[in-house]
Amino acid sequence: MPDTRSFTEYVSNIFSNQFWAAAEEYLQQNWDSDDYDFYKLHRPGEPEIDDVKVEHVWVFDRPGMRIQFDVAVSLNLIIPEADHHYDDYEEKTIWLMLRCEGDLDKELEDTTIFEISAYNGKNRDKKPLDDSLVPVFGNEQLDEIAEDFLRRHYKKALLEPCWVDPVELANTMNLTVRYENITRDGSIFGRSFFYDCETELYDAESDNMYKVMIPKKTILVDRRAAFLMVLGAVNNTIVHECVHWDKHKKAFALARLYDKELSNIGCRVVGG
Repeated sequence: MPDTRSFTEYVSNIFSNQFWAAAEEYLQQNWDSDDYDFYKLHRPGEPEIDDVKVEHVWVFDRPGMRIQFDVAVSLNLIIPEADHHYDDYEEKTIWLMLRCEGDLDKELEDTTIFEISAYNGKNRDKKPLDDSLVPVFGNEQLDEIAEDFLRRHYKKALLEPCWVDPVELANTMNLTVRYENITRDGSIFGRSFFYDCETELYDAESDNMYKVMIPKKTILVDRRAAFLMVLGAVNNTIVHECVHWDKHKKAFALARLYDKELSNIGCRVVGG
């Protein structure tokens, strides 16, 4: 995987204006000074937002490349004295929950805030992603995760016991498997291309690297590593890259929001 990136950091930087506007709208419709205790004010005026800070983000998987993310924000409010005979103010901090949804294939440019509410400390969802948009699950869920993977990509394996053909699996996921000399030293066993990319491959006859355009949705398997390793290792590599596609495409999309040059994931023979 490319270097991990923080979705919380990205959201804080990109959507700060939208969060501020949403907070102002919420205050206009819901502010009631009677809900708060004031110690210096005789008659509280209308609050002004001094700062909006993203405190926490929870991300949830949705179909396709869509995600839902719930953002807890703290608002630092300045409440002035409404009685012109006095010149004073107080500060209050309140928290809101902003529920958002967007499409990573559209670089989250279609993101909408579909619900705003007072933050109550509760947030529950069965499909969480971590701050790098990698799925989160425990060892006790592995059978369930594997069954879900097969149901979506290789359903016949659930109907009766059978060997999962790695190339057939890739084809059902609309992925193309190619055998190439990826590197001179054979250190990269497999590589998944999430975007069209010009990359370098190794020509064994000339002992030189050459450039070639690899289309997205391509899995490269190193010829030399495949020759030197047992067949099971090659099959495992193909399945491994298929799992990258299924579980890590959203994490890769986030990394690409930070760096448009990213196009593929390479996995070393040693497992890195």
